Amino acid sequence: MFTRLSKTLGPKGNYLAVCRSLGRVPFAVSVRIFGRIATIPEILNIHDNFADGELRDPQVEAILSKAARPVVVDCGVNVGITVRWWFHLNPACRVFGFDMMQEAHELTQQRLTGRDAHYTGITAALSSTDGEEVTIQFTDPLDGKNRIGRSEKSGAGTRTLLTHRMDTLLESYALDRIDVLKIDIEGYAAKALLGAPKILAITQNVILEIHSEQELGDAEAVLVGGGFRLRRFRNRNLWFARG
Repeated sequence: MFTRLSKTLGPKGNYLAVCRSLGRVPFAVSVRIFGRIATIPEILNIHDNFADGELRDPQVEAILSKAARPVVVDCGVNVGITVRWWFHLNPACRVFGFDMMQEAHELTQQRLTGRDAHYTGITAALSSTDGEEVTIQFTDPLDGKNRIGRSEKSGAGTRTLLTHRMDTLLESYALDRIDVLKIDIEGYAAKALLGAPKILAITQNVILEIHSEQELGDAEAVLVGGGFRLRRFRNRNLWFARG
């Protein structure tokens, strides 16, 4: 833990590792790449996805770094660590972020303050259809495990949202190319992909985090049917490329 975070973030990485062990962050710190870090979910996200390399991929990073103004669609923003990573790779990125929790966008915008970042946050429950009423039950809007449906958690809050297709939500932006589409939405990737045939037609790379065999099979079927091939996988993350 100490070595990985230190290698990624320098000496402040050791402090974040101690915070993870304590389960709290006594005081916020600003670290390179990710900016202000003040919560345990941010630390866990940095460690797992970047220090431990779960979301690191040389090909995707090269594409985003070299493009003049790449477009990224990030489904499952949570605490905004991946959004900050896209802007680290290329400050000229245009990032569209989807999350069911408005708090995810608010935190991400706060952390991006002071950077010349083009971030568009969209609060939505992605699905294959528009207008279906769904209930979200949660204890912490930023815990990264919120999903559609009720649970048995005591003291949980609830919210009601209408589902939307990704195609519907991005139509007004008139995008002609998406360099990277990242999906981590707790088991609903296939439904989100079924609602995005137009988006997939202009997408070059897809990063998919899976949460069940069912999600994997259904999502892969949509992607392969849309002209993508599985290029790489590591643990729960899969990288698909067009062609």
